[in-house]
Amino acid sequence: MKLVQLLLPLNDNLGKKFPKKLFRDIKEELTKKFSGVTAFSQSPAEGVWEDKGYVQKDQIIIYEVMTAEFDYNWWHDFIHKLEAKLNQEKIVLCWFDVSML
Repeated sequence: MKLVQLLLPLNDNLGKKFPKKLFRDIKEELTKKFSGVTAFSQSPAEGVWEDKGYVQKDQIIIYEVMTAEFDYNWWHDFIHKLEAKLNQEKIVLCWFDVSML
């Protein structure tokens, strides 16, 4: 089994919150594709990084799905679609092999 994590910013590059409907739509699409999704949304995580000498910060929400196989092409297309919608240079996606005892 694969555990896939998707880290999404809650705000645009100017700090304006993205509409809640956008996240509901993402959650719905992931639920339809993978028969379920876990959203870590109660306490947004904070991402911090340095870019050209300036410290940048983001509040993020994390979505997780479980899948038997990691379909690289589907995720590639999905991430690029989200990057365009959210006007982001990169969206972080992680996947892990997990054992199911």
